[in-house]
Amino acid sequence: MMRRTIATAACMATAAVFLAGCPSGESAGPEKKAAESAPAKAQTPPAGAKAKPAAKSAEKTIARVDDAVLTTSGLEAQIKLRAELLKIRKRKVGSKELDILRKKLGMTAADHFIRRELLLKCAAERGIALTGADRADYAKKFAATYKKKSIEDVKKLLSPASAELLAKDAEREALAEKTEKALRDGIDKKMDEAEIKRVYDNIATMNETAAKTNALVFARARSVYNQIKSGKLLFEEAVEDYSEAEETEDGGVWNEFLISELKDEAELIARLPTMSPGDITPPIENDNGLSIMKLVSIGEYRKGDAAPEPTYRLARVFFRLPLFMEVPTREELEKAILDKRRGEAVGKALQKAGDSSRVEGGRIERKRRAEAAKKKAGAAK
Repeated sequence: MMRRTIATAACMATAAVFLAGCPSGESAGPEKKAAESAPAKAQTPPAGAKAKPAAKSAEKTIARVDDAVLTTSGLEAQIKLRAELLKIRKRKVGSKELDILRKKLGMTAADHFIRRELLLKCAAERGIALTGADRADYAKKFAATYKKKSIEDVKKLLSPASAELLAKDAEREALAEKTEKALRDGIDKKMDEAEIKRVYDNIATMNETAAKTNALVFARARSVYNQIKSGKLLFEEAVEDYSEAEETEDGGVWNEFLISELKDEAELIARLPTMSPGDITPPIENDNGLSIMKLVSIGEYRKGDAAPEPTYRLARVFFRLPLFMEVPTREELEKAILDKRRGEAVGKALQKAGDSSRVEGGRIERKRRAEAAKKKAGAAK
């Protein structure tokens, strides 16, 4: 019987065949906005005291889109807000949790900030604005995240600075979310029949190739099994020469197990009680492949006063079978194509907005630094 292995869900399989390279189009997480901090009041030094040199400001720009700037103090304000929001969820926020939060936001803050600001620029260019209903819907969804009736109930549990930051962020987040939805919904939804046919033809071709490979793998496994049975090939040599499993360095030996621990292995479960150490099985289908199994040893397991259960240790020669693509329905295929178009629409809009903006930080900055470090390392050699 030919084993048909589904590589992925149908529409995702189609995307892998025909729609590869699709922009993710996924929504960004909470973005970051610069927080203005009030300057400290100058203090007059005591008479006769030497004036200390002014300390250098630790404030740095993390990301920028035109005049919108995310600074280190803005990031710290976001960390403080999120720590307070975590507490509302009744989660412990100690020094360890704060360190994790800082690390996560440090890696994602710039990219999220840039993406949101570019979406807001797209909104201005397209005349997209928030209505009262939009604000209410966003506030309701946000409050539900923290099991509150309204965003005002959430703000009451925050410090004044965090409540103010949340209010500013909510407005910008809601507009960015509405803009992205408008970009995704504005695509051409008409299907190209030639495109549909190409996808189905590609899947059919891949499955035909997989079927041919499938037959070759079965023939190779049967040949190796016959050589082992006839004594022309030692089992250990077959493991070394043919097995595609990870445990080949250990002679193909599995860890000890109980029959009750096997799942979806009906043929192996039926054979084991009749086998003695040294016996081998013909090729058995498992783990998306074929396995010639050798019983290495039988042990015993006892739990409390229960009757002992036999334990088995097997070794195997494993042959990997090709994956077959599941043929999607017309509805699944159309959804995959539209998802690809939606992702492309958002990606193109962000790229266009970025090309006409002064953008700093995020992936662009990390790439620039990596290239500079690589160039510096090359010069040092």
